[in-house]
Amino acid sequence: MGNTKYKDKLPNFLQLRSYVAEMTVGDMWEDYVIWKEPQVQPTTFNLRYSRAYTYPFKGLRYNFKTRILEFIGTSIWELPLDTNIAEPVLLLRCCKDLKMKVIQALIEAFIRPQSLGKVKLTVNQFFDLHKKVGANTKDKYKQTVTADGKVFEWLQIQDANEDEQERDRRAFTKEERDTIIKAFYESEKVNECHAAPLIEFLFLTGCRPGEAFALRWQDVMLERGYIRFSKSYNGNLKNTGRI
Repeated sequence: MGNTKYKDKLPNFLQLRSYVAEMTVGDMWEDYVIWKEPQVQPTTFNLRYSRAYTYPFKGLRYNFKTRILEFIGTSIWELPLDTNIAEPVLLLRCCKDLKMKVIQALIEAFIRPQSLGKVKLTVNQFFDLHKKVGANTKDKYKQTVTADGKVFEWLQIQDANEDEQERDRRAFTKEERDTIIKAFYESEKVNECHAAPLIEFLFLTGCRPGEAFALRWQDVMLERGYIRFSKSYNGNLKNTGRI
Protein backbone atom coordinates (compact mmCIF):
# COMPACT_ATOMS: atom_id res chain seq x y z
CA MET A 1 0.00 0.00 0.00
CA GLY A 2 1.46 3.37 -1.05
CA ASN A 3 1.82 6.48 1.05
CA THR A 4 -1.51 8.37 0.94
CA LYS A 5 -0.56 11.11 3.44
CA TYR A 6 -0.50 13.89 0.80
CA LYS A 7 -2.91 12.27 -1.64
CA ASP A 8 -5.70 14.75 -0.91
CA LYS A 9 -3.35 17.73 -1.54
CA LEU A 10 -2.08 16.45 -4.89
CA PRO A 11 -4.71 18.24 -7.06
CA ASN A 12 -3.86 21.58 -5.43
CA PHE A 13 -0.16 20.96 -5.97
CA LEU A 14 -0.66 20.20 -9.66
CA GLN A 15 -2.78 23.32 -10.05
CA LEU A 16 -0.05 25.40 -8.41
CA ARG A 17 2.61 24.03 -10.77
CA SER A 18 0.46 24.81 -13.81
CA TYR A 19 0.06 28.46 -12.78
CA VAL A 20 2.19 30.88 -14.78
CA ALA A 21 2.82 34.32 -13.35
CA GLU A 22 1.42 37.19 -15.42
CA MET A 23 3.82 39.29 -17.48
CA THR A 24 5.18 42.41 -15.78
CA VAL A 25 5.21 45.93 -17.19
CA GLY A 26 8.97 45.60 -17.73
CA ASP A 27 8.60 42.28 -19.59
CA MET A 28 5.91 43.77 -21.81
CA TRP A 29 7.92 46.91 -22.52
CA GLU A 30 11.15 45.07 -23.38
CA ASP A 31 9.23 42.83 -25.79
CA TYR A 32 7.61 45.91 -27.31
CA VAL A 33 10.78 47.95 -27.89
CA ILE A 34 12.48 44.98 -29.61
CA TRP A 35 9.52 44.86 -31.98
CA LYS A 36 9.35 48.66 -32.34
CA GLU A 37 13.04 49.36 -33.05
CA PRO A 38 13.05 48.47 -36.80
CA GLN A 39 9.96 50.62 -37.37
CA VAL A 40 11.38 54.00 -36.31
CA GLN A 41 14.49 56.03 -36.99
CA PRO A 42 17.50 55.24 -34.73
CA THR A 43 17.44 58.73 -33.25
CA THR A 44 13.74 58.47 -32.39
CA PHE A 45 14.19 55.02 -30.91
CA ASN A 46 17.15 55.96 -28.71
CA LEU A 47 15.77 59.26 -27.47
CA ARG A 48 12.14 58.23 -26.99
CA TYR A 49 11.71 54.50 -26.54
CA SER A 50 15.06 53.64 -24.95
CA ARG A 51 15.23 56.71 -22.74
CA ALA A 52 12.37 59.21 -22.34
CA TYR A 53 9.57 56.62 -22.33
CA THR A 54 11.49 53.96 -20.40
CA TYR A 55 12.84 56.11 -17.56
CA PRO A 56 9.44 56.77 -15.86
CA PHE A 57 8.67 53.02 -15.75
CA LYS A 58 11.91 52.42 -13.85
CA GLY A 59 11.43 55.42 -11.57
CA LEU A 60 14.28 57.32 -13.17
CA ARG A 61 14.63 60.94 -14.20
CA TYR A 62 17.51 62.57 -16.06
CA ASN A 63 18.87 65.62 -14.26
CA PHE A 64 19.94 68.12 -16.92
CA LYS A 65 22.03 70.08 -14.42
CA THR A 66 24.09 67.20 -13.05
CA ARG A 67 23.71 65.10 -16.23
CA ILE A 68 23.03 61.93 -14.28
CA LEU A 69 20.02 59.63 -13.87
CA GLU A 70 18.29 59.95 -10.52
CA PHE A 71 16.02 57.38 -8.90
CA ILE A 72 12.79 59.06 -7.80
CA GLY A 73 11.17 55.97 -6.28
CA THR A 74 8.05 55.49 -8.43
CA SER A 75 9.00 52.43 -10.47
CA ILE A 76 6.26 50.27 -12.00
CA TRP A 77 8.73 48.06 -13.87
CA GLU A 78 8.13 44.94 -11.74
CA LEU A 79 4.35 45.28 -11.40
CA PRO A 80 2.38 42.38 -12.95
CA LEU A 81 -0.11 43.35 -15.64
CA ASP A 82 -2.94 41.54 -13.86
CA THR A 83 -2.82 44.00 -10.96
CA ASN A 84 -4.55 47.39 -10.89
CA ILE A 85 -1.90 49.11 -12.98
CA ALA A 86 -3.92 52.17 -14.02
CA GLU A 87 -3.42 54.20 -10.83
CA PRO A 88 0.38 53.70 -10.63
CA VAL A 89 0.65 54.79 -14.27
CA LEU A 90 -1.29 57.98 -13.58
CA LEU A 91 1.03 58.67 -10.63
CA LEU A 92 4.22 58.43 -12.70
CA ARG A 93 6.44 61.40 -11.96
CA CYS A 94 6.95 63.02 -15.34
CA CYS A 95 5.52 66.03 -17.15
CA LYS A 96 1.98 65.75 -18.50
CA ASP A 97 3.01 65.89 -22.16
CA LEU A 98 5.42 62.99 -21.68
CA LYS A 99 2.89 61.02 -19.62
CA MET A 100 0.34 61.30 -22.43
CA LYS A 101 2.87 59.93 -24.93
CA VAL A 102 3.97 57.16 -22.55
CA ILE A 103 0.36 56.02 -22.10
CA GLN A 104 -0.19 55.93 -25.85
CA ALA A 105 2.90 53.75 -26.18
CA LEU A 106 1.67 51.47 -23.37
CA ILE A 107 -1.63 50.96 -25.17
CA GLU A 108 0.24 49.73 -28.23
CA ALA A 109 2.70 47.73 -26.13
CA PHE A 110 -0.12 45.79 -24.47
CA ILE A 111 -1.85 44.94 -27.75
CA ARG A 112 1.16 42.95 -28.94
CA PRO A 113 1.39 40.29 -26.14
CA GLN A 114 -2.40 40.21 -25.95
CA SER A 115 -2.71 39.31 -29.64
CA LEU A 116 0.03 36.68 -29.29
CA GLY A 117 -1.60 35.08 -26.26
CA LYS A 118 1.26 35.98 -23.92
CA VAL A 119 -1.12 37.51 -21.38
CA LYS A 120 -4.43 36.20 -20.06
CA LEU A 121 -5.98 39.65 -19.67
CA THR A 122 -8.71 40.62 -22.12
CA VAL A 123 -8.98 44.28 -21.09
CA ASN A 124 -6.31 46.85 -21.95
CA GLN A 125 -6.01 48.81 -18.69
CA PHE A 126 -3.99 51.56 -20.40
CA PHE A 127 -6.77 52.41 -22.84
CA ASP A 128 -8.22 55.92 -22.31
CA LEU A 129 -5.84 56.71 -19.42
CA HIS A 130 -4.49 59.66 -21.41
CA LYS A 131 -7.96 61.24 -21.20
CA LYS A 132 -7.70 61.26 -17.39
CA VAL A 133 -4.33 62.99 -17.65
CA GLY A 134 -5.79 65.55 -20.04
CA ALA A 135 -8.83 66.10 -17.82
CA ASN A 136 -6.54 67.21 -15.01
CA THR A 137 -4.72 69.68 -17.24
CA LYS A 138 -5.63 73.30 -16.63
CA ASP A 139 -4.93 76.26 -18.86
CA LYS A 140 -1.56 77.34 -17.48
CA TYR A 141 -1.45 80.38 -19.79
CA LYS A 142 -4.50 81.92 -18.17
CA GLN A 143 -4.14 84.97 -15.92
CA THR A 144 -4.81 84.57 -12.19
CA VAL A 145 -6.64 87.26 -10.24
CA THR A 146 -6.24 87.27 -6.45
CA ALA A 147 -8.89 88.32 -3.92
CA ASP A 148 -7.39 91.82 -3.63
CA GLY A 149 -7.56 92.35 -7.41
CA LYS A 150 -3.91 91.74 -8.27
CA VAL A 151 -3.36 90.16 -11.68
CA PHE A 152 -0.60 87.59 -12.20
CA GLU A 153 0.49 86.22 -15.55
CA TRP A 154 0.92 82.45 -15.83
CA LEU A 155 4.72 82.72 -15.88
CA GLN A 156 4.68 84.44 -12.46
CA ILE A 157 3.07 81.41 -10.81
CA GLN A 158 4.95 78.14 -10.62
CA ASP A 159 3.35 74.81 -9.87
CA ALA A 160 5.45 72.99 -7.26
CA ASN A 161 4.65 69.66 -8.94
CA GLU A 162 5.45 70.84 -12.45
CA ASP A 163 8.55 69.55 -14.22
CA GLU A 164 11.32 72.15 -14.36
CA GLN A 165 11.78 71.63 -18.09
CA GLU A 166 8.07 72.37 -18.72
CA ARG A 167 7.75 75.61 -16.79
CA ASP A 168 8.48 78.04 -19.59
CA ARG A 169 7.69 77.28 -23.22
CA ARG A 170 6.86 80.80 -24.35
CA ALA A 171 7.88 82.02 -27.77
CA PHE A 172 10.03 85.15 -27.93
CA THR A 173 8.45 88.35 -29.24
CA LYS A 174 9.88 89.91 -32.41
CA GLU A 175 11.60 92.57 -30.30
CA GLU A 176 13.14 89.94 -28.03
CA ARG A 177 14.22 87.94 -31.07
CA ASP A 178 15.98 90.93 -32.63
CA THR A 179 17.65 91.80 -29.31
CA ILE A 180 19.04 88.28 -28.94
CA ILE A 181 20.33 88.12 -32.52
CA LYS A 182 21.95 91.54 -32.17
CA ALA A 183 23.59 90.52 -28.89
CA PHE A 184 25.26 87.53 -30.58
CA TYR A 185 26.54 89.61 -33.51
CA GLU A 186 27.91 92.34 -31.24
CA SER A 187 29.32 90.03 -28.54
CA GLU A 188 32.97 90.44 -27.58
CA LYS A 189 33.28 86.63 -27.33
CA VAL A 190 34.55 85.09 -30.55
CA ASN A 191 32.50 81.91 -30.19
CA GLU A 192 29.26 83.86 -29.78
CA CYS A 193 30.02 85.99 -32.84
CA HIS A 194 30.66 82.83 -34.88
CA ALA A 195 27.35 81.41 -33.70
CA ALA A 196 25.38 84.56 -34.58
CA PRO A 197 24.44 83.51 -38.17
CA LEU A 198 23.25 80.14 -36.85
CA ILE A 199 21.14 81.80 -34.14
CA GLU A 200 19.60 84.13 -36.72
CA PHE A 201 18.94 81.19 -39.07
CA LEU A 202 17.18 79.23 -36.31
CA PHE A 203 14.97 82.19 -35.45
CA LEU A 204 14.05 83.02 -39.05
CA THR A 205 13.29 79.44 -40.12
CA GLY A 206 11.96 77.99 -36.88
CA CYS A 207 14.00 74.83 -37.36
CA ARG A 208 15.71 72.96 -34.52
CA PRO A 209 19.53 72.91 -34.17
CA GLY A 210 19.70 69.24 -35.18
CA GLU A 211 17.77 69.99 -38.37
CA ALA A 212 20.11 72.88 -39.18
CA PHE A 213 23.22 70.74 -38.61
CA ALA A 214 21.90 68.03 -40.95
CA LEU A 215 21.32 70.44 -43.86
CA ARG A 216 23.13 69.91 -47.16
CA TRP A 217 23.33 72.24 -50.14
CA GLN A 218 20.92 70.03 -52.07
CA ASP A 219 18.32 70.85 -49.40
CA VAL A 220 18.54 74.58 -50.15
CA MET A 221 16.31 75.46 -53.11
CA LEU A 222 17.35 79.05 -53.79
CA GLU A 223 15.62 79.21 -57.16
CA ARG A 224 12.36 78.07 -55.56
CA GLY A 225 12.74 80.12 -52.39
CA TYR A 226 12.57 77.40 -49.77
CA ILE A 227 14.68 75.05 -47.65
CA ARG A 228 13.83 71.38 -47.20
CA PHE A 229 14.21 69.97 -43.69
CA SER A 230 14.07 66.19 -43.90
CA LYS A 231 16.82 65.04 -41.52
CA SER A 232 18.11 65.79 -38.03
CA TYR A 233 21.56 65.37 -36.53
CA ASN A 234 21.81 64.03 -32.98
CA GLY A 235 24.91 65.14 -31.09
CA ASN A 236 24.68 62.42 -28.46
CA LEU A 237 24.33 59.57 -30.94
CA LYS A 238 26.59 61.21 -33.56
CA ASN A 239 24.29 60.27 -36.40
CA THR A 240 21.76 61.76 -38.80
CA GLY A 241 18.27 60.33 -39.17
CA ARG A 242 15.15 61.22 -41.07
CA ILE A 243 12.62 63.42 -39.29
